[in-house]
Amino acid sequence: MCQRLGIAHVAIDGKRLAGSQETGLGVGALHLVSVWATDVRLTLGQVAVDDKSNEITAIPKLLEMLEMAGVLVTIDAMGCQKEIAAAVRAQQADYVLAVKENQPHLYEDVERLFAKALEEETLKATWDCHASQEKSHGRDEMRLCWVYHELTDIGDRHLWKDLQSVIVVVTERVVGGKSSSELRYYISSRKASAAVFAQAIRRHWSIENECHWVLDVVFKEDGSRIRKDWEAENVGWLRRMVLSMLKQVKGKRSLAATRLTAGWNEDFLEQILPDLLGN
Repeated sequence: MCQRLGIAHVAIDGKRLAGSQETGLGVGALHLVSVWATDVRLTLGQVAVDDKSNEITAIPKLLEMLEMAGVLVTIDAMGCQKEIAAAVRAQQADYVLAVKENQPHLYEDVERLFAKALEEETLKATWDCHASQEKSHGRDEMRLCWVYHELTDIGDRHLWKDLQSVIVVVTERVVGGKSSSELRYYISSRKASAAVFAQAIRRHWSIENECHWVLDVVFKEDGSRIRKDWEAENVGWLRRMVLSMLKQVKGKRSLAATRLTAGWNEDFLEQILPDLLGN
């Protein structure tokens, strides 16, 4: 499917279904980890996190279900694990992993590497840079992405499978006259330009904005009380399938309006189904 659709980038992230929790019965909330093809806005796979586990154990199971040769995979700091990096490479894909304090040695090395370039004023000469600016709804945002490929100062570099790049992203925002800034670090097995990484890191958040947020707002997933046996997981998968289908419907209707119209108007449903099924 990745080859047929030309999928170049996928994002992996988890979502908690708050309504599936029943404290009185000792039932915890279901946590689903899914992989989202950012370019075509399609959920490719989903795995439920075990009750006594977390995303770290669920992500390798999800990767085993997929064939993603040549695809760039972005994962947040929870998935910044040596085993997950190796699992991505085993699929002949490349990883971009967010680096935070949960990997203290790696974090300190990347932080020190970037600080050294700033201190010695070698950043422009030795790091590739990409800048972008966006103004919308009263918000002015500047994003700077730097990439460095000489990783001799990364002490644990050999423990991270095929590590090729260190990425630093600085975001500066001005909202309502108030400014703020954010500094984030990443590592990758791909040797690419700052423009490539900037786009992938930016698009990673579409799994939150275009999938998880829509599931809560349009499908009311967080408020769903379905929780018996496998029902919450199965219905969660159905929601993601329908969401991907609705996003293919052309027109000026919102997703919520398209869903509502398809439920109320059989003529409209029959009109859009052939397109969705490729007939």
